[in-house]
Formats: sequence, structure tokens, C-alpha cells
Amino acid sequence: MKKLSIVAAATMLFFASPSFANDSDGDKKGAKNVAKEIRTQIVNYLGELDLSSVEGEMFGNVRLTINKDHEIVVLSVDTKSEFLESYIKGKLNYQKVEADEIPRGRIYTMPVRIQ
Repeated sequence: MKKLSIVAAATMLFFASPSFANDSDGDKKGAKNVAKEIRTQIVNYLGELDLSSVEGEMFGNVRLTINKDHEIVVLSVDTKSEFLESYIKGKLNYQKVEADEIPRGRIYTMPVRIQ
């Protein structure tokens, strides 16, 4: 039963946001492809979440950027769950991102929802 909930949580994270980037200028098609690559890598970094210590639904918005060394920098996690906030920051901060032509300084917002 626990494995089913872990798989469900990972699946929900993967499909949490079809439009990951908030693109206001430039080539939107290219930016969406880069954002999709970044989102896929973020889902892999978050991995499987042990839900045995939490009950109910957790959700929030993660604001992040990519620095000059191609590392994820979590700016904020807007959530009521301290567990989710620390989990996301611990898993994502300063993880390398492999993507072509990452625009530096752009802020990405990714909704996260775990049931």
C-alpha cells in the first residue's frame, strides 16, 4: 500500500504542471522546451517521497532559478507544510541541471501537489 502511494505521489509530481515556465519574452517554444527539460530533472531529483509520516494532501508553489554553474537555487516554497518545504529545499538546492541554453536569472514557478 505504501509503494502505491509513493508511486502515485511521484506521478503527480511529474504531471503537476504542463506549463512550467513563466515566459514573458523571447522564443516561447524554445523556453518551453528548456522548462520541460528542467521540470523532468526536478522530478527525478525529488524522487520517491516517504509518505508514512504525513497524512492528507500537501501542495505548494516552488520558485526557483538556475545559477551560472547550472545549479538549481530554490528561492521559496509557498506551502503550509514545513515537511514539504524542507524536503523540496533539501532535495533540489544546488543540484546540477543538464539542459541546452539555460537562460540565467529567469525565475521558474512549479506547482507541487502530493496526495
